[in-house]
Amino acid sequence: LENSRVLLWERTAFCVGAATRVSEFPDEELEADGGKLVCKACSCEVALKKSVIALHISSMRHKNGKASMAKQAQRQMLVRKSFKSYQQEHWAELKGTGMTEAISEDTAFHRICVVSSFLNVGVPLRKIDYLRPLLEAQHRRLTHSSHLRQYLPFLLEEERKLIKTEVEAGVAVSVIFDGSTHLEEALAIVLRFIGADWQIEQRLVRLHILAKSLNASQLARELITCL
Repeated sequence: LENSRVLLWERTAFCVGAATRVSEFPDEELEADGGKLVCKACSCEVALKKSVIALHISSMRHKNGKASMAKQAQRQMLVRKSFKSYQQEHWAELKGTGMTEAISEDTAFHRICVVSSFLNVGVPLRKIDYLRPLLEAQHRRLTHSSHLRQYLPFLLEEERKLIKTEVEAGVAVSVIFDGSTHLEEALAIVLRFIGADWQIEQRLVRLHILAKSLNASQLARELITCL
């Protein structure tokens, strides 16, 4: 009799679809994809068995994934809001450019994310033109890399705001600067500080190519201008 109950329970669990499991575990970043249950927070497939799902959502991997998604969603909301404000403040300058054309918020945000990602990994923006079929796979329309460069001033402004926020929330901030005489004189200014989570953070805030070495007064002026 006990074996029959177990067999009946397993058959019942097997018959439950992915959509049903999604409704049974709301707010856990689960979705049904082609009859399979997928966890968006962990980017993996999860078995339909209820006990397996319960075990998965209680894992640290899933909790960290959810926290990361929540952080990304908050960042996305802030970027969208900032971009709207940037468009309003610089409307006269942006008029006639691709940044004022009638595109959806999702498309504009996708373009910002693409440009930002290429900058983060140090890949020239012209490479976007070769990868457009892949980058437009999610039905988010891009444009030529020459037009995407128009997002650079906005991203620079956002980066400055982010660094200022991080430094203001940090503890024990130090300013490091150094020069190089290789080929051309280069001045690098770096901020190193302890973040709000007590982790040591480091940000390059300026890399300036100079025609000649700076004296003490010129160097002080560069530091004051930057900071």
